[in-house]
Amino acid sequence: MTDTQQEIPLSPFQKGLAEACRKLAERPRHSTLNAIKGLKRAWLIADLDPEIALFRAITAEEEAATALMIALRQRRYPGSRALQPTRHADKAGFSIMVKMVGAFFAESGWPNPQLMLVTDKKRPRIDVRIPGKSWGFPPDQMINPDEPLNLTVKISKGEEPGRLTLFEERFAALASEAGADSIKAHIETEANLRSALLYASDKGLMVVENPQPSILERKRRTFILIGLVIIILQSKGHQLFAVQALQTYLLALGRSSDDVFDYTPRGPDPDLLIEVRKTDGGEPMTTIRRKT
Repeated sequence: MTDTQQEIPLSPFQKGLAEACRKLAERPRHSTLNAIKGLKRAWLIADLDPEIALFRAITAEEEAATALMIALRQRRYPGSRALQPTRHADKAGFSIMVKMVGAFFAESGWPNPQLMLVTDKKRPRIDVRIPGKSWGFPPDQMINPDEPLNLTVKISKGEEPGRLTLFEERFAALASEAGADSIKAHIETEANLRSALLYASDKGLMVVENPQPSILERKRRTFILIGLVIIILQSKGHQLFAVQALQTYLLALGRSSDDVFDYTPRGPDPDLLIEVRKTDGGEPMTTIRRKT
């Protein structure tokens, strides 16, 4: 790498997230900062030792996943105690979960939100602004949810009431694309990559050429997880899609929990409820219910 490439490239938003991590407390602060440190070290040694560089990038992502687990525990999310920060599979699967959810929303016609990082307060937070024109609002109007993940996703067939989805079919398709028998097996394979970089197998040694693209992909995943840490910690209540995603993730891992996954909205009644429905091949239909 040339002298101008010694620092891993960060977008302005990623630089803001890196600074916001310093305002977190306890384990989430230490783990997120260590994740960023790991990414920087991985980039520095990419040409010198590409296998260890990629290993460091993977462990950086795992550190961010650890911070997310701890954040979920601190906010007492149901099922969060069933996840173990020392299990590599528990950490490795978070990015697979994010990939699946992102693809679902993209295919559903969900408009790309604008993310706003707020760091001038005691605790950092991320707010979301959603362009209203995609749902029939005037072009200049934006929708600002009270919290970024305070929504639920339901799937219905025909006129039947929507059923809260745990994305079983989505995970099955994702596993099939990866050549795995199940999503759990796909997660285990992802978790074992770090060991393959360190130890020889019957097939020989794993060789990594041009590790920079892989490090940049791990960087992208790591900062998504760091953003989720901030989103979880910024609200003392439970954001409903975070509850839904956690229940989905435990199902993917084959993990059980005695906790009750409560989808009852918390806090005062909202002034406005927005329900977005979309049929296969159709346009999103928006229903607005105002507080009476």
